[in-house]
Amino acid sequence: MTWTEDIVPGGLHLRSVLDAASCPSSRFCLAVGGGSDGDPPAVAAVTTVAGRTWTPVHLPAGLFYLYGVSCASEDACEALGWARGARVLIVTRDAGVSWRVERVPTRFALSTIACPSEKVCYLGGFDQAGSVVLVTVDAGASWREETLPGGQWSIWDLACLSVGDCVAVGTRSQNVEFGAPGEIAGLVNRTGDGGVVVTTSNGGVTWHVEPIPSGIDGLFGVSCPSVTVCYASGSNDNAGAVILKRA
Repeated sequence: MTWTEDIVPGGLHLRSVLDAASCPSSRFCLAVGGGSDGDPPAVAAVTTVAGRTWTPVHLPAGLFYLYGVSCASEDACEALGWARGARVLIVTRDAGVSWRVERVPTRFALSTIACPSEKVCYLGGFDQAGSVVLVTVDAGASWREETLPGGQWSIWDLACLSVGDCVAVGTRSQNVEFGAPGEIAGLVNRTGDGGVVVTTSNGGVTWHVEPIPSGIDGLFGVSCPSVTVCYASGSNDNAGAVILKRA
């Protein structure tokens, strides 16, 4: 396997950073990001030809930054970010041609998003006390908040094997600085006092802490390429980078 660099579309500002991407098929990917403190504002780019060309996406006005995205299909994508001091979710049902903005009713700092279907989405967030997941089963018309077990820890990523089966990972240390309610002012470090994995098999109603190998400092990413296999990435206290497999 080899990696090649695709050409970023000219419509993106030179100081923009693409922070997250979601690819529901081999030909379609949506990447999102922005600039520091909203200057330049949020950006997005889409490819429908397996990366041979990328096109800037026209976004709603007033978005400062987008840092999470999840596409259940080529038409249906949600992106997580902030605008004017509030966490927002932007939603498209036509592959990014048009978007609507939704406010997310939470005081928590939202860190990740996973949408296994057009109607079902999970948002992960945390504060000084611990982590939560917000769940919608009606395309954002209503949300319910579920406190995650495991005590004080920060959720950093979510992945779903189906609409009801999901995995969340994070770190036990509170390695962020908090600003206003719902805002992460800064990241202190990318290590922790222990990795955390929690799972649900009933749509987020209940979550369970899963045992993981000892010596894991923290887990920051998770992906589930099939209904039986998941990979989590992070660090340990001996060798540095680490990947865990769940099968």
